[in-house]
Amino acid sequence: FQTVSPEINVASENRDTTVNASSIKLSVGGTDVAATVAATASGATVRYALPNLPASGSTVAAAIRFKDNEGADVTSSWNFTVTYLQLDPGTRFQGKGVARGLNYKLVQAPPDGGALENSLSRAEDQLNPNGPYPRAVDVSGVTDVVNYSQNASSGGGDGAFGNDLPFPGEDPNVGSDNHAAAFTTWLELPAGITRFGVISDDGYKLATAINPGPSTLPLEFHNGGPADETFDVVVPEAGLYAFRLVWYERTGGAHVEWFTENRSTGARTLINESGGVRAWATVEAVAPSIVLESAAVLGGAFTAEAGASVDAAAKTVRTAIGSGDARFYRLKGATSIDSISIEGGNVVLRYR
Repeated sequence: FQTVSPEINVASENRDTTVNASSIKLSVGGTDVAATVAATASGATVRYALPNLPASGSTVAAAIRFKDNEGADVTSSWNFTVTYLQLDPGTRFQGKGVARGLNYKLVQAPPDGGALENSLSRAEDQLNPNGPYPRAVDVSGVTDVVNYSQNASSGGGDGAFGNDLPFPGEDPNVGSDNHAAAFTTWLELPAGITRFGVISDDGYKLATAINPGPSTLPLEFHNGGPADETFDVVVPEAGLYAFRLVWYERTGGAHVEWFTENRSTGARTLINESGGVRAWATVEAVAPSIVLESAAVLGGAFTAEAGASVDAAAKTVRTAIGSGDARFYRLKGATSIDSISIEGGNVVLRYR
């Protein structure tokens, strides 16, 4: 079970003796915590929400202790593992957005295109330009939002949002079955927890990586049949992250919506809609700002070198030799320091 809001709930039941609710203590990680304890007709309940989110995959130790009505000490301990979806900060794009939107590629097999599986693997095969399926529609472009429905052309709609869009390349001679589409974009995400959601008929998968593709493991997916799902994702560092949403349908209903949901109010907003998470169809790399910092002692506080000069073309930083017997340097915005040398009265650092 995945959650970004881990909570401990314990029920103590009376047996041959009864629980003294006022004596109950809960410890987490070996430290007593201020849990909510309530006496019940059959014993007592204990509730405690972890104030800080542990690292995903970490094990938390908990224990409860109390006295029964005869004064005997009772203790029970256990461990549990906290897991949740989390973005890798190493995949954050070092740059800025240029043009808003989401890139799409949509393909559709003809009615006589054979028996297509109702599955994500079929969708990827169908999107593959060298895949086994014939194509009646093969279009690509940029869209403002993912809010498509086969009923949009007739003024109808499906899902939670209005103003549905017709599928690109829609052809009444082909019909409204056997679609597969991929939407790629860079999302501008704040640090913290983002609740994503997808409404689809039929399935979908959402993946993220430096360059997400068919083989990228999904954050979440639904293989076959309609879906209306939300899931929380922890974003360690704010910035731009590349995402790929794949959607497909076989027969019957055909629609897809991609959105975020406010975790407090439940309000839903389409990705890239006004007031929602901004999506960028194109981005531009920006070289990170290089800052030289130094400390007088190993393990001491680092401060910026005010007189340092950076040559971005040569990838060097130059600063005057400071006073004292030693100086410790570090560079912010560089992958590593390749060398340090003395040239005249300056320290020169070469980086990459």
